[in-house]
Amino acid sequence: MTDTDDTPTESEQGIEKRQQPQRVDESEHGHEREGGREHEYEHDLELERRDYLRSIGIAGALGSVGSLGALTGATGSVVAQDGDWEAAAEERIEEHRTGDLEIVVENEDGEAIPDAEVEVEMQEHDFNFGTAVHAEFLTRGSEWGDDLHTEQDRQNYEEAIEEHFNTIVLENLHKWYLWEDNVDIADEAVDWAVERDMGVRGHVCLWGNIGAWAIPPDVVEAMGEDWADHADDVPDEFGEPDHDPDYVVEESMNHIEEIISHYSGDVHEWEVVNEVFHEPAMIEAIEGDGVTPETAPILGDWYEHAEQIAEQHDATIAVNDYNTLNGPHEQDRDQYEAQIDYLVNDRGIDLDGAGMQAHHYANERISSDEIMSVLDRYADYGVGLRITEFDMFGDNWDQQMEADYLHRFLKTTFSHPAMEEWLMWGIWDPLHWGPELGDDPNAPLYDDDWNEKPSYDAYVDLVFGEWWNDESGPTDADGTYTTDAFLGEHEITVTTDSDTASTTVSVTDPDGTTTVRIDVSGEGGPERPDAPASVTVTDETDSSVDLEWDAVGDAESYAVYVDGESDQEVTTTSATVDGLSPATTYEFGVATVDSAGIESGLTTTTGTTGDPDYPEWDPTETYTEGDRVVWDGTVWEAQWWTEDQEPGTDEYGPWEDVEDADDGGNGDNGNGDEDEQTGQPQDTTGDGLYNDITGSGSTTTSDVTEFFDGFTDEYSDPQYYDFTGNGEVTTSDVVELFESI
Repeated sequence: MTDTDDTPTESEQGIEKRQQPQRVDESEHGHEREGGREHEYEHDLELERRDYLRSIGIAGALGSVGSLGALTGATGSVVAQDGDWEAAAEERIEEHRTGDLEIVVENEDGEAIPDAEVEVEMQEHDFNFGTAVHAEFLTRGSEWGDDLHTEQDRQNYEEAIEEHFNTIVLENLHKWYLWEDNVDIADEAVDWAVERDMGVRGHVCLWGNIGAWAIPPDVVEAMGEDWADHADDVPDEFGEPDHDPDYVVEESMNHIEEIISHYSGDVHEWEVVNEVFHEPAMIEAIEGDGVTPETAPILGDWYEHAEQIAEQHDATIAVNDYNTLNGPHEQDRDQYEAQIDYLVNDRGIDLDGAGMQAHHYANERISSDEIMSVLDRYADYGVGLRITEFDMFGDNWDQQMEADYLHRFLKTTFSHPAMEEWLMWGIWDPLHWGPELGDDPNAPLYDDDWNEKPSYDAYVDLVFGEWWNDESGPTDADGTYTTDAFLGEHEITVTTDSDTASTTVSVTDPDGTTTVRIDVSGEGGPERPDAPASVTVTDETDSSVDLEWDAVGDAESYAVYVDGESDQEVTTTSATVDGLSPATTYEFGVATVDSAGIESGLTTTTGTTGDPDYPEWDPTETYTEGDRVVWDGTVWEAQWWTEDQEPGTDEYGPWEDVEDADDGGNGDNGNGDEDEQTGQPQDTTGDGLYNDITGSGSTTTSDVTEFFDGFTDEYSDPQYYDFTGNGEVTTSDVVELFESI
């Protein structure tokens, strides 16, 4: 991170376009079409909201843990070392952003066709990638009424947006006063997106920034504010201050209903109030100067009203603010969290999204660990996450530094399971809002002459390269082709020697398998022998497993597999698999092999190797790395050479506890009885993780409470308590355990 003393932060400069509105077309001023807009459109927005945290009484359930806010107050990030950030992010992306895609190819007789060529070409992301657009330039080629650019520029702008994004947000023309004066232009831009099956974010119902021309003059007067204190070149017809809080409430409530219903079915989410604690003028006009904006009663009233209206018009609602995911702005993050907590927990709002603007100066970059920690903090309230206005500007970094940071920021935020939308704030330098802050324009993708910047490559290489399926390969002997597919729409093309067929499939489930069957003409594969009816484990040692299976009449031999890998081929109906690790569960499979060498499908079973009898620790013995002993009821493993060092006396080694001596870490109390009340942490599910923290024989909220109290100390070993599978024990594991019950 580059630190500078002279670079202003977002909070010092403000964050929105400061332009006097141009009355481009007043004939439609403030109009409303009955029943919403004149056409119907349904934009299907997939959400992955973590409703369970909100829909059940987590505060009561966790008992001594307290409110959900207590969880977010604990420290700990998802990634242990920021040096490993990319590998950790890629693991999360594979888990949360891809699903198994299985393509089964058959002929008209239902026979599987092996060696058919399958092409998988992605068509569209399920995830929302978007940008802010200048509505007037997009649809009319002008900027605030002036023709400052060429028609070719407009075409380039339009094509770039359509090619690289599936979601837009209007930079200015959905702000209250600007919308009322330019509603026809705003409608044209929304129509443009709808015609292209693109999503539209609503930015914003209310924003308390008078100087940004976001509030109508009559409402400013009723706020008791003088326009001249906030803006230059104020029209003469603007009235004098006349404080009337009731009028402000009435008009703001009416506007929320008007703008949401006007775009019924076209705008999928509305930011109800923008920058609540940074621009509190409207709240203070209603509640008084001493109010805390983020917990003001009128804020809750606005959101309650917006929630009711949005539900009627197929829209969701969100909060939005800056300094929430950039720089050392902890006070801003505290206030933002307080706002979310107030709306969700105190007012019971069904808040769908938490928007983080993410405007960055060079000295406001943060690490991947910090990014994930902050995202966890907001997501723990059950809201979906959105990056709403990402860009980078100011001095002290060059274009390659910007590209490197975009790569890190985009990959890290995309990897978070609660992230649902990612928008940048413009794409082309001449339309970028940087000059409004006194900076040079610096949009992420294109310079003045439409040259692609390094950040363009960073964005495209991820969204349409690394996270984009474009692959091919043959079907296997079962006529099946499988791959990990990014969530979204894919075109599948199958080619045989005599036919070609195509179809489109949407992959939307990261936890399951999407199967598509395609019928084409072609020769089916050779008939496969029958698989054994069953496979049984007949004996286990700490390093081997004995298997038996039913004979198959036409078998020439049998192929034995361990965890999907070929192990041996035998001519009998039994086999011993050697060289296994102790106390480990394996999947064993057996396939019939006929005289032509063709294998059947696998018949599988699981088996677990036994625990070896380890000797008791002897202070006179010398131990080396990997040696195991029993001491004080626990199995210990030497990490390096040691002698006369009692296990458990030094937390840094040389001994590491690997399992309880009496249960082997398998949830068994030593006499074969599962789920017994041991009074010690134990595994009652068979996955090796100690879900029963209190040792009561089952997993309850008491275990969650106990885990929360000790996850940084006695329950910090990832081997037993890493329920999220990210390599360390954090508050996310506490939430994961709670979710499991």
